[in-house]
Amino acid sequence: MAITITTDEIGYVYRRYAYTWRVTIKVNGKKQDIRSDTVKLMIKTELGALDTTSLLTKSANVATGGEGGVAVFELSGTDTNIAPGKYYLEVDWIHGVKPVRIYGKDLIIRESVIIATV
Repeated sequence: MAITITTDEIGYVYRRYAYTWRVTIKVNGKKQDIRSDTVKLMIKTELGALDTTSLLTKSANVATGGEGGVAVFELSGTDTNIAPGKYYLEVDWIHGVKPVRIYGKDLIIRESVIIATV
């Protein structure tokens, strides 16, 4: 079984900004019906950190596009109110009882950019 994940790329986020991020899950090239599954995103202090210590854990909306394998994460400004720094982003797919890490990468959180007008 080969799991392919197609994502909207996130390399960094600005603190207190809202983001929408889509993940498409395919197994052996076929999009999966994930409407009954859970897909969760976690921001951790480092690779290997326990799930229970995540700075953010967010479940995706799988009802809307789940039939086509699409999970949508809606991150609010409150969700991304994490101190600037380097973190680890992980996405797990829970199909049945066993979670599978389907995506992981370093994530940079930057301070918000505020442009003042005069």
